[in-house]
Amino acid sequence: MRRIYLIVSGLIITLIISGFLFSSVSRSGEQGDQFYSYMKSGDFEKILEIIDQEALKNRSKLEWLQILKSRTADWGNLISYKNTGFHTETINGKNITKLDYTIVNSNGEIFEHLDFIKRGSNYKILSYSYISGNKLVNK
Repeated sequence: MRRIYLIVSGLIITLIISGFLFSSVSRSGEQGDQFYSYMKSGDFEKILEIIDQEALKNRSKLEWLQILKSRTADWGNLISYKNTGFHTETINGKNITKLDYTIVNSNGEIFEHLDFIKRGSNYKILSYSYISGNKLVNK
C-alpha cells in the first residue's frame, strides 16, 4: 500500500511540475509569437513594450531599436519562424524561459534565441540573440 501511495504521489508531483513548465513555456511562447508578429510588420516600437526593464538597463530603447533594425537590414524581411526548443530555469530566484527559433528571412535562414522573465503574471523579453553566419550576436 505504501508503494502505491509513493507512486501516486510521484505522479501528482510530476503533473504539477509539468503543468508549471508547460504553462510558462506557453505564456512566453505567446509573447514570442507577439515579438515575431511585430518583427514581421516592422513595428519595432511595439517590441519595446514587451522588453523587460532589466533588459532596458543594459541597453537603451534606442540601442534596442538599432539592433532590431540592423537585424532586418542584414537579413531582410521575416518570412516565417518556428520554435525549435525551450527550457526553463531559475536564476537568482527569477523564473526564466528560454526559447529557440529557426527564422526564414528574405535574405536567408538564421537561428534566434529569446529569454523571457516572469514578472507577476506577464512574461517580458530579458534577452535576444541570433546567429549570423558563425557569429553569435548577443543582444
